[in-house]
Amino acid sequence: MTETKTFSAHGKFLLTAEYLVLNGATALAIPLRMGQDLQVISSPERATGKVYWRAVDQEKIWFEAVYDIKNQKVIYSTDDTKIAYLEKLLNAAHHLNPLILDIDHNYNVETKLGFRPQWGLGSSSTLICNVARWFGIDSYALHFAISNGSGYDIACATAATPIFYTLTQKNLPQVEKVDFYPHFANQIFFVYSGRKQQSEGSVRQHQPNIAVSGDEIIHASLLSKAMAHAATIEEFENIINEHNQMMTRVLQIPSAAETLLPGFQGAVKWLGAWGGDFVMVTWRNGIDELKKYLQNKSLDTVFAFQQMVAFDNVFENTKNYSTT
Repeated sequence: MTETKTFSAHGKFLLTAEYLVLNGATALAIPLRMGQDLQVISSPERATGKVYWRAVDQEKIWFEAVYDIKNQKVIYSTDDTKIAYLEKLLNAAHHLNPLILDIDHNYNVETKLGFRPQWGLGSSSTLICNVARWFGIDSYALHFAISNGSGYDIACATAATPIFYTLTQKNLPQVEKVDFYPHFANQIFFVYSGRKQQSEGSVRQHQPNIAVSGDEIIHASLLSKAMAHAATIEEFENIINEHNQMMTRVLQIPSAAETLLPGFQGAVKWLGAWGGDFVMVTWRNGIDELKKYLQNKSLDTVFAFQQMVAFDNVFENTKNYSTT
């Protein structure tokens, strides 16, 4: 009997407390409309004990691999740089639940991204979440088995609204829903910087050098709460600027307002790891004028707040059907 399962997960933006969330600061994060789907078709017919993996981006195949269940090894791949991660992911999931993969079955797996891989919107976190659902295991357990990240992106993957996320000293995530849809949302935009930033690499690069005081953890948490409840665009911008100043002191590197968009008539903030992926900006003259301005800076990917932020129901965990 052939069985098909499908899973979906949201992408993410980290608005506040980047890096410091690993030290216990409360962060403001938002799930995105864009995400990733995963479909698994399992069958005992002509079984070879393999997982046939295919990753699709906008209907184009960008990665294929074959995973041998018995030996827990990728035996074929179209991109050798991705072999180690796929092996680590599937091996960790298999370790947490060894009852899912059967050497007397074949598994055809297709992942489909709803955004470009280089955008940094959560291709890894949405994959972890979907694989965890497939294996019937805790998403955070799988995440912490293979990643040094805080896990806020895992929380966003299944969230229906923006969230406050806190990682406790015992590595236990605390997630709180927050009503964050400001009346000035039409003046908030997200701009792709044109630079890819690997979150894992950024954490490894900066985290060992960060000396964070308890006061800074508290300050970051207060700024997260203040941003979520800002009453005016001016207050929102002041919070962004204060956050930038704090993180510049902590990281000892300049902010996006200084490096990416100096002189910009609005607030500018890196989202997540500094130096790449997206920035959040404020702008009062509409998206068309913003796009014209940014095109002169060779920045041509711009989204409005309303286009990106998910306020729908949590994705349905599993859709199953069987055919004989």
